Amino acid sequence: MKSKVQTPSATWRKYSFYFDTTEQCNRMALPLAVYLRCKVTALYYARYTNAHESRLDVYFLSPKPMPASSLLRASGLRWAKLVGPEPCDGSFAHAAAFEVVARLFATHDDPKVRAEQFYDVIHWMNNMAGFDYVDEVRGACYGINKVMAIFEQSIKLGNQMTKVARKATRKGNPAAN
Repeated sequence: MKSKVQTPSATWRKYSFYFDTTEQCNRMALPLAVYLRCKVTALYYARYTNAHESRLDVYFLSPKPMPASSLLRASGLRWAKLVGPEPCDGSFAHAAAFEVVARLFATHDDPKVRAEQFYDVIHWMNNMAGFDYVDEVRGACYGINKVMAIFEQSIKLGNQMTKVARKATRKGNPAAN
């Protein structure tokens, strides 16, 4: 009787990379994700850049956690802080979208051509998925709604920061009262 070797099942995990600036986060996001993608089964990411943080969350599927400091630092990639890897829910659909983005961006250096190609690919993906033009517009409206919710949250945060700053100014300056 042969012994069955059990391989660990893959688990979705997440790294959160924190950068000193928004520019660093935006510049490092795709190269860091592409580098990590070579080491895992599937991967996707999201950038969170606002007045308070510049963070990149990388979600990956792998049978084991990657060694963070040695593997990643050896690649020459830099960040201010790293949290993870932590178990999380993942998405094969989002990982497939990452593959499209990585391959598309590897084919063109010109940002204008990249943008044109990206939007054309989205249009064709709607077609290939069986969505008609009305469904495609509904999808665009869905995306707009998601972005507007982010703007709304950002505006609320900005308003709260302004109120706190005003109160601090009044308390620190008796003539302002």
